[in-house]
Amino acid sequence: MREIKHKFAIYKIKDDVACNKSLEDKGFEQIKCKDVSYKLYMNKKSKPPKWENMLSQVAQNPNDIKRKNENSSFVLLKTIDKQVYAFTGGSGFFAIQKSIDNDFGMDLISKIIEPDRIKYIRQKPLAGKTVQEESVYKEYYNYNFDPKNWGKISKEILGEINGSDIEKAFGIEISSKFKIRLQGKSSFTINRSLTLEQLDTVLQKLKELSSKKDKFLLYKGFSEISNSTKKKELTSKLIEKLKVLYESYIKQATNDVETEIIISYSDVRDFILSDYYSISYKVSKEDVEVLSLEVIFEFMKNKGIEEFEEYHLSQINIAGFSEEEEEKISDKLKSFLVADFLDGDKNYCFVDQKWYQVSQDLIDIANKEVKNILVNFSIKDFELPNWKKKGKGLETEDDYIMDACKKDLIQMHRDHIKIKGHDKAEACDIVDLRKDEAVFVFVKRGLGTSLRELFAQVRNSIELYSKDKKFQDDAITKIKGKHSKTFDVNKIGVVLAFTDHSISRKRKTPLEKRISTVVKLDLIQTCSFLEEVGINNIMFYEIPHK
Repeated sequence: MREIKHKFAIYKIKDDVACNKSLEDKGFEQIKCKDVSYKLYMNKKSKPPKWENMLSQVAQNPNDIKRKNENSSFVLLKTIDKQVYAFTGGSGFFAIQKSIDNDFGMDLISKIIEPDRIKYIRQKPLAGKTVQEESVYKEYYNYNFDPKNWGKISKEILGEINGSDIEKAFGIEISSKFKIRLQGKSSFTINRSLTLEQLDTVLQKLKELSSKKDKFLLYKGFSEISNSTKKKELTSKLIEKLKVLYESYIKQATNDVETEIIISYSDVRDFILSDYYSISYKVSKEDVEVLSLEVIFEFMKNKGIEEFEEYHLSQINIAGFSEEEEEKISDKLKSFLVADFLDGDKNYCFVDQKWYQVSQDLIDIANKEVKNILVNFSIKDFELPNWKKKGKGLETEDDYIMDACKKDLIQMHRDHIKIKGHDKAEACDIVDLRKDEAVFVFVKRGLGTSLRELFAQVRNSIELYSKDKKFQDDAITKIKGKHSKTFDVNKIGVVLAFTDHSISRKRKTPLEKRISTVVKLDLIQTCSFLEEVGINNIMFYEIPHK
């Protein structure tokens, strides 16, 4: 039996008590094992195939086509020196996903694979409209020498190793004329079938390997906070920020949630592929088409929740489903939060329920690039009217744009162009025709989420204008319907205009000290994108308060 081979994905269990309880709660039956170091759980489910309803419409007797699909799943737990590891089959992973160490595979592979033997990387950028990147390398790629890894968190790495290094690292001999590949993500996988005896040997080596020095750094520019006191301090600030935002929201003191906290998820692919989401709290449940902090706040408000408390992060659950009602993701609210904070002169990010401090090297690079953009990305004599104060704050974006658009400043805000299906986009907020070259102006109020939205809008609209002939034609038709001046439609300038939403903040404070590092990275990426599509006149412009 022990000569039978299988390819194993190895998971490290961080809480074996919670893991066993989850398996029992999900209906897994424990099977007695010969070796007491093993625990085997199995589960079998049967349900009608998805095509049954369709075929019942053509069959003379619908009972003739009734069938059952059976899905068998297992979770095999192995204890080595009090550490529990898991191997799964079928849907077994979903029963233990909340009990695994999500960085286990990534941490392990960084201690085994040389940085110049990496063949594939999946990364999660912390800025920009790209939520996930996948890179495959034909030739050998050196992770440490690639500056594009700054500002990104690696989620999966595939690397190559030869047979002698496998034997040295894991104590097993694998004879193969092909290169052996190791995969690291939440699990660790050797791309070869192993016997249970070989697997035992590998597991015995994991503790030793985990203590070795990294061969390359996974979080380029970001270091995880390990000090428990600092983590508690940062988490308390996150909770306090959410409390203030929610209080303001339910009192309708704000029309939008201006914050550095956004909603995302570690498994970006399943997050995006979900057709709808279900938010639940205790016995209450609501389905929504999109997820945002405002949507979650509205759900809480409708359920009569008066104050945001820390326990809401664990008790509010979010699940993503396909159109066929297949669950794609399911986790607590805390798992969906991405936050970015300035604390004194240090920048911290909360991603995947972990706190990271952004390295000073990355901050220095970002500050240098932003200064370069402010000095060298300029349109001569460009200016916009001051942003008016209203009550204790500022007038809305709608009011500002409406007041600003006179004579040769043409309003395009909310003048949408249909793209496909129900999708639509604006060409820009304002078209400036005061000079020979038209300038597309995009406007936002605020320095946090608003700037991210500004950058996303710029990239989306300019990409459509540059690459979609119909969108460009529709945009020009709308502009010509409002102004008679002609201009070169293939030579436009772009201005990213914003105003600081804080009236009390000192205006003399340099911009690079008023925006977070993630926002800076987003700005740098946006300006780089504009240059790539052929936009030569670019400006990042701050609208003063009146």
